[in-house]
Amino acid sequence: MYLFAGVIFGIILSIYIKSYLLVGIILLITSAYILSLKDRNKFLYLPLVILFVFINFNFRDYSLKAFDGQVMGKVILSNENKSIIKTESLNRKKFKTKVLVYEKLERGGKYKVQGKFYPPLPAMNKGTFDYEKNNKSQGIYLLGKISRYEKISEPRGLYKFSNLFLDRAKYFFNKYLDERNAGLLGSLILADKSLVDSLDRDRFDSLGMSHILAVSGLHIGVLALFLEFIIKKLIKNKKFTDLALVIILFFYIMAIGFPISALRAYLFYILYKGNTYLEEDIDNKDIFFLSLSIILLINPMAIYSISLLLSYGAIFGLIFVYPHLIERVSSRSLVSKSIVGTLSVIISIFPLVNYYFSGFSILVFLANLIIVPIYSIIISLGFLMGLGILPSLLGRILNLLMNSTYGLESLLLSKGSIFLILKAFKFEYIFIYYILLLVILNRSKLDEIIKPNLRI
Repeated sequence: MYLFAGVIFGIILSIYIKSYLLVGIILLITSAYILSLKDRNKFLYLPLVILFVFINFNFRDYSLKAFDGQVMGKVILSNENKSIIKTESLNRKKFKTKVLVYEKLERGGKYKVQGKFYPPLPAMNKGTFDYEKNNKSQGIYLLGKISRYEKISEPRGLYKFSNLFLDRAKYFFNKYLDERNAGLLGSLILADKSLVDSLDRDRFDSLGMSHILAVSGLHIGVLALFLEFIIKKLIKNKKFTDLALVIILFFYIMAIGFPISALRAYLFYILYKGNTYLEEDIDNKDIFFLSLSIILLINPMAIYSISLLLSYGAIFGLIFVYPHLIERVSSRSLVSKSIVGTLSVIISIFPLVNYYFSGFSILVFLANLIIVPIYSIIISLGFLMGLGILPSLLGRILNLLMNSTYGLESLLLSKGSIFLILKAFKFEYIFIYYILLLVILNRSKLDEIIKPNLRI
């Protein structure tokens, strides 16, 4: 928790204060205050954390000017309509950054690309999507329109192996599934949203299920449970099973390009398993803050990632809000737990979704209770099919399941899309919302927090 506080304080200083001298003065005052405390030992590292985050953030917070010329580097992510290049040079000058180009290039290959390159546009109005910050959170500082390109070298090692897995999975999806289902499953399993029709994306938005299209905790959790069940049946060794899962999940996340939501779920899994073996007294709340701190220490600009905010917002609801709500419910049935779990997540992410997407679907209750569990089965079978295990049989089963689910979605939407929009939810009010939420969740501890600090 203290590490997380240091990371967040460092990010806040980075956003609002650009003067190294002023930050230095603030850190000196902070250090002096810490040294005056009786239990100062556990706080001594905080100024160093804050300074590291501040330097790391400002090192990444830069802009590049538009230019016509050449970019050379390796393709680290590729889908049907765009690729991300990790550069070695810009216009023949050494410079390392990431460039997003609207062309399908082979992942892992080294390319020399000619075209027009320009920085992403910032948000034009308050409350609209900020492409500049969202791209910076992924390390992308230039967008490009390619006029021509030359491949310098072929993919090697893990890139070559992961490309084989991705291409093989797409082959089975396209061969044995209906066109719409093949694209949707490609997005669910391979994290390639370009395979999904825009009408389908709108359907998921209207139902409040757009999180399914991003590989996240749901996908990693389903895959981990499924693989654990299979491996345990084949080899009854817990340590080997856990090690195999860590390796397989890492390879899978690497193959789909390390999306933040999937990385969060993977870190949760590793910290949870590590806690079991090290026999440390770390609960889910500690794992929540520790995993988020690790991500933000590595890349403080990730604070601008909507995927990160929504992913951790949802987990916040399940870890912090859910226990407070479930204890007030007499029934402990699966339906009751599902309703309370859904409500907990909604309470946690509502202001973010309402702000960034101009509304929140009230249909999210029914969709998450009825349709999301079916997608858990679809994702499990989709992984098997992508590996080439009984693809013809699984294709028939998945077509039936996905077409039935499409019918359920249409039934829920038949009354029209129901959105709740609060125009008063300006960006600054989001902070007030979460402060009030934290106060409500910790109201029993207010006395012990406030009274000792009145003097301060």
